[in-house]
Amino acid sequence: MFGAHLIVSIPKDSIRQASEGSIHLDALRGAAALIVFANHTRALYFSSLLKPAQPAHALAVQRPSTQQSIVPEGFGEIKFASEAVVIFFVLSGYLVGGSVIRSLRTARWSWRVYLTKRITRLWIVLIPAILIGVTLDYVGIHISGPGSVYTQPAGMELGVAFKLFERFHPTVLIGNALFLEGILVPFPGTNASIWSLVNEFWYYLAFPLAALALATKRHWLLRLTWGIGACAILIFVGWPIAILFPIWVFGALASVLPRKLSLKQAKGLSWISGALLLVGMFGVRLLPVRAVQAEYIVGLLTSLLLWCVVQQTSPAKEGLYKTVAGFFSRISYTLYLFHLPMAVFLCGLLNSPWHGWAYTPKNVAMYLASDTVIVILVYGLWRLFESNTDLIRAKVFERERRMS
Repeated sequence: MFGAHLIVSIPKDSIRQASEGSIHLDALRGAAALIVFANHTRALYFSSLLKPAQPAHALAVQRPSTQQSIVPEGFGEIKFASEAVVIFFVLSGYLVGGSVIRSLRTARWSWRVYLTKRITRLWIVLIPAILIGVTLDYVGIHISGPGSVYTQPAGMELGVAFKLFERFHPTVLIGNALFLEGILVPFPGTNASIWSLVNEFWYYLAFPLAALALATKRHWLLRLTWGIGACAILIFVGWPIAILFPIWVFGALASVLPRKLSLKQAKGLSWISGALLLVGMFGVRLLPVRAVQAEYIVGLLTSLLLWCVVQQTSPAKEGLYKTVAGFFSRISYTLYLFHLPMAVFLCGLLNSPWHGWAYTPKNVAMYLASDTVIVILVYGLWRLFESNTDLIRAKVFERERRMS
């Protein structure tokens, strides 16, 4: 999560050899990022293979700032990208929520340390993503010509392009940097993916408050204050964000459940739970299930998979699987926040005036080449920003130490 995509860069010689479970978590995180990425970029050019009668649309994000797909009225429609974001939420709850619970249990909890880690982690990628994204949008609008993806052409469900210039306003950019997208401001430019990062930030605040209220033995008045604070946050962010908070909590609970499986049992149940997750992800798209119900199903199945996978404690084998899983896991957060404006920009160059592409070898090759270019650029941005997270965080803590 991104956000849900928490990767900590630690020198390999300072930690023990990675377990099979940790590599599988990397693979799950990387796969979720690629699902979101491929779903969005595919929708810029091609119609869905599962529903070919529907027109392709530029941004396959069904939550433009109000996150309409989770409103309980009606059934809605869940996309693979939405399901992948649910996986990110569970992973984030497992990593961040689990660390909160362990800190409280060992009496090492510190709001200062916790918030410093979370804010530095988020801003190091978010702020550049906002600025670079709107710059690409602004340039793309002026060079792509009439009828491009930016103009919401006929036949395209492009809700995010409406009044695009209003999404460049400084108040919109600042509001997104302060995690207020969908609450007080729209998303910046075409970067609708930022919506889930807003969820993450407010969950980061609500969960420790709820945990302090429920899991500590402090004075009842103090616990009541913490509980009111958690409720106030969920009320402030609104129903569309608050309703997904329990899914994030599923991951936190999975991190502290007893681990009593043998290695053989863990491997077997991991295969079973992984298959159930795949069946669930397809099933919720084919059955008349409301979007919010589908997200809860995917969240529960992901939590079950996590609980099984992390009990595979045998050392991981070196090889292509470990290398690829580690690579896409490391860049997942950067890929998530940067890919959409990049993809729209390239679409404006390659497909202008916009029209839906047929699934021909030439078109598919051009699409795959475009996605490859984005991944390469994202890797460069990862090296520039996210890979320096630990260094910047250490400098922040050092400065705080000197000032105290």
